Amino acid sequence: MKPIKFYLLLFFIGITGTSNASDFYWVNGTGNWSDFANHWQDDGGAFYNRLPSDTDNVFFNAASFTAGAQIVTIDVPVAKCKSMIWTGATFNPTLTQLPANDTLAVYGSLVFNANMINNYTANFMLATVDADTIKTNGIAFNSNLFFNQLGEYQLKDALTVNGTIHYQQGTLSSGNFNISAQNFNLFYFNFRDIKLGTSTITITQAGLNAWRADKTNLSLEADNATFNFIYTGNDTVHFTSAGNFYTYKTVNFSQSKVYVHESSNFDALNFVAGTTVLFESESEITSTTIAITGTCALPIFLRATADEQADIIVGTGTITGTYLYLKGINAAGGATFNATNTVDEGNNTGWNITAPAAPANLYWIGNTGNWYNAANWSTTSGGGPANCVPNSSTNVFFDANSFSATAQTVTVDYNAFCNNMTWTGANAPNFD
Repeated sequence: MKPIKFYLLLFFIGITGTSNASDFYWVNGTGNWSDFANHWQDDGGAFYNRLPSDTDNVFFNAASFTAGAQIVTIDVPVAKCKSMIWTGATFNPTLTQLPANDTLAVYGSLVFNANMINNYTANFMLATVDADTIKTNGIAFNSNLFFNQLGEYQLKDALTVNGTIHYQQGTLSSGNFNISAQNFNLFYFNFRDIKLGTSTITITQAGLNAWRADKTNLSLEADNATFNFIYTGNDTVHFTSAGNFYTYKTVNFSQSKVYVHESSNFDALNFVAGTTVLFESESEITSTTIAITGTCALPIFLRATADEQADIIVGTGTITGTYLYLKGINAAGGATFNATNTVDEGNNTGWNITAPAAPANLYWIGNTGNWYNAANWSTTSGGGPANCVPNSSTNVFFDANSFSATAQTVTVDYNAFCNNMTWTGANAPNFD
């Protein structure tokens, strides 16, 4: 029996060894993370002779700060701790860092304080191997946020990231709380389990990583979540769904340029007037419903990326689009697809297309401007805005009433269409 007792003893020594974490308490207000001799105490009030490690919990509480505008500065390449708890901290303390390439790595739970100021802009890493929680109390991350261990994080309130979420591995349970980030990048290949429940996911910026997922080792529950892409600038919002292995409940795109990669499944796919959408050629976009209502001033462009068609598949009912530009889109699945006031750019099938009823003639007004700004077009020379832009059947005129000075510029800001184009009498403008 002695060998058995010996190995049991070693087993329990191993357990206590891995759980022998210390609690570090910040004191004396403003200071650098590395200054353990003046700022890190144990629960008995003695100062530590080392920095917190990935097994040590750190606390910022009522004894940490003595006045307003006091700052905790991360001044080491990688600052580590187990859990980081700001509960009870007073005087609105600030968290920041020195070099921009520093990393703050939290290996356990994270609790911010509603009264703190988070000016930390370097990489923030969450790396639990257990089951831990995130409670922000309304404080945003002002940095890229990395999840890169195989443990599980559960949100206890809304998560706002003024940077990109990089979910490299592990499990995230949203707890039905909302998530907002500039981008959400899931394009990694370790095990990732994302449970979004009924959360609303808001993506605020464009780029390849706006929403980017890969199916390899991915478990994604998005069939009850709502996605809002709210960027409205000139860059392209890329949506990479990880293929039609998953269903997205509701996806709303605001007025922007959108590139939908791969085949994808949706319950509701919604585009607003003024959106330009590229579907990857040979992809299958399956949805219960799709909203594609443009206006004469703000048409919606639906195009395949190459010569091969992209399929939009709706099983039943009627899909009605207005003021569209269609190119390379096959409407399929059993629903009736009507496209009124629509320009057929070719290689479309399955649509009932009615040609646009835009004015036969439009005159440029308002000096410098973009082609797709309806405020720059009038039905009469020098008249008021027509709230419409030209299409392939419209004659366009640039004349003496179009420009008030020389070298004013008309910019074609996307593929432009017209019937006849006349520049007679225009005051030496630029066409760009």
